[in-house]
Amino acid sequence: MSSYVDLSQYVSYTSTHQTGKKGQWNSNLGDQFKLKTYVSLRIGNQKMFDINDTFFNGKDEGRNYQINFGRYNLNYRPKDYRLRVMGPSDDHVSQGVSFGKDGIGYHYNFRGKNGRSAGFDAAFRPGGHTLILLTKIIVMFVQPETTPIIMEESVGESMILPILAY
Repeated sequence: MSSYVDLSQYVSYTSTHQTGKKGQWNSNLGDQFKLKTYVSLRIGNQKMFDINDTFFNGKDEGRNYQINFGRYNLNYRPKDYRLRVMGPSDDHVSQGVSFGKDGIGYHYNFRGKNGRSAGFDAAFRPGGHTLILLTKIIVMFVQPETTPIIMEESVGESMILPILAY
């Protein structure tokens, strides 16, 4: 009598083929915002542990390693050191957050039938402008008397700071 575990009932290999658009904004001080919108088709059925190769407009996006538990999943992509957690908000929609080389990300996915889905991925990596903005906000709360001076310096730099003055 052999005592081995058949891993094929727990491990799956799938591939996802996405078609869509990517956009990116970079500031001169290192801030970066990325957005990807897509429609996709997943080939294969996911099991508890899933190895997935993703292709975007025919180009290899990298391999993901995913652990599925119930309606939630934890996903790691070594190519960009991204760790993503996804959870459902209903039967067809899932949302998640990620942390990785691209900074902090938000992911939204609408699943249809037969492995089809659509969604977007957005990521923000803070840089110099974010640091300047946070420093000004902290100074305004620590030393409120400096708020008029900070507002004068901020004209033209940001539309957020004048709003915060109210």
